[in-house]
Amino acid sequence: MYKNYNNNQTSLAVNLDFTPSENHVVTVLSRFVDSIPLKDVMNATAATGRPAYDPRLMMKILLFAYTRKTFHGREIELMCAENLYMKWLIGDYDLVPSYRTINRFRVSTTMAVFIKQAFIQFRELVRQAGLVNDDALFIDGTKLLADANKYTFVWKKSITKYNSKLTDKTRALYGELIQNEVDLAIDQERDTATDVDQMKIVASQLDDKIAQLDQTIETEKPQPGGSPAKQQRRHLKKFQRQLEKDFIPRKTNYDDALATFGDRNSYSKTDHDATFMRMKEDPMRNGQLKPGYNLQIATQHQFTLYYDLYQRPTDTRTLVPFLKTFDFDATPAKYIVADAGYGSESNYEYITDELDKQYLIPYGMYEKEKKKRYRNDPTKIQNWQYDEKNDVFTDYQGIEFHFKNYSIRHDQYGQERKFKVYQAVDYFEDPVRQALA
Repeated sequence: MYKNYNNNQTSLAVNLDFTPSENHVVTVLSRFVDSIPLKDVMNATAATGRPAYDPRLMMKILLFAYTRKTFHGREIELMCAENLYMKWLIGDYDLVPSYRTINRFRVSTTMAVFIKQAFIQFRELVRQAGLVNDDALFIDGTKLLADANKYTFVWKKSITKYNSKLTDKTRALYGELIQNEVDLAIDQERDTATDVDQMKIVASQLDDKIAQLDQTIETEKPQPGGSPAKQQRRHLKKFQRQLEKDFIPRKTNYDDALATFGDRNSYSKTDHDATFMRMKEDPMRNGQLKPGYNLQIATQHQFTLYYDLYQRPTDTRTLVPFLKTFDFDATPAKYIVADAGYGSESNYEYITDELDKQYLIPYGMYEKEKKKRYRNDPTKIQNWQYDEKNDVFTDYQGIEFHFKNYSIRHDQYGQERKFKVYQAVDYFEDPVRQALA
C-alpha cells in the first residue's frame, strides 16, 4: 500500500504561516545583523531611479548563503527564489535580488564597512556572552589564491636589472646626440637625467634640430658625395625613433612597475595587489609560485575575532602589523600564541615592550634543538660549555672563546639586531691548538 499521490490537482493550498525555530541559524543571523549600528553603513542613495536594497537585507542574504556553502552569485539568486528560509529572511515572497545586485554589493565599499562593523559587534556579543576570556589570542595564517593567471608575474629583480640597462643605453644615446651637435642642456651625472620627463624633453629637442636640418636641406644645392645635413638628419631620426618607440615606453613601464611593487618582490599583471607566493594546496608539491594573499586571523575558542589580508608571503613580517589592528580593550589577552613561523627577535620585542604582554611563540630552531641528535652534537655552539661568571665559552676541543665586544647589525628588512662577539684565545705555545683557535 502506498500513500495517495497526485500532482494533477487543480489547486494547491500553501501554508504561508512559517517561522523558523529560535535556534536556527537564519534566526541568529537576522538578529545579529539587526544589532549592528547603521550610522556608518546606511549611505545616501540616489533620489531618482529604482530604490536600492537595504544593506541589512543584502548582508543577511550573503551570510546565510555562505553558511550553506553557496558562494556564486547565480546560485545565491536561485537560493533567494527557492529556499524557504531565505524567503523568510527576505520577508517578501516576490522579492528576488539578481546575481548582479548581489555581486555588486559584495565588492562595494558599503560591504567593506559593514564587515568591519559586524566584527566589532560580534566581538562585543561573544564577550558579553562569556564565550571568550582574557587568557590568550591564537594567531595563524593561510595563503589564498588570487583570481589571476599564474603566468602573469612581474619580478622586481628583473625590472631593476633591465631598468639599469636602459639607463646605460640612454646615457650612451645622449653621448651620441652631443657628438651630433645636439645641445641637450642636461647633466648626465644626475639620476634625473634619464627619467621619463627628461627623455621627453630630449625628444622635443631632437624634433627642433630635425626641423632646422629640413630647412637647411631645402635651401642647399646638390653636393658631391651627398649632403652632410641629410646624413646628420638620418642619424637624428634614428635616435628619435629609439627614444619615442622604445626608450620612453619602456622607462614608463619600468617606473610604473617599481611604484606598484612597494616593498614586495613581485605582483600579478592582472591583479596588482596579489603577490606571488607558495600555496599549500599544490598537490604535486612542485613549489610553483602563484599569485595570492596572506590571510591572518586571531581566534579564541574557535571564534575568529580579528582578520586581515597582507601582501607579504612570510608570516614573520605580518605579525606586528596584524597586532596593531587589535583592540585589546575589547578583547584583552595575557598571551599571544602562534607557531614558529612568527618567531623573530623583532616580534618578541614588540609583544613584550610595546604591548606589555607575554608570547608563546617558538623560534625557528626550537623543535630541532630538542632532538637528541642535535643535543649530542659537540660541534653546535649551543652545546659548548659556558662559564657565566667569566663570560667564556669552551668548545669540544678545549678552545676558549672570550667576550670581545658588542655588535649591532641590520637585517634585510632594516630591523636592528644586537650581538655579543667572542674571540678565541691565542695558544702560541701549542701550534696545534693555535691552528684550531
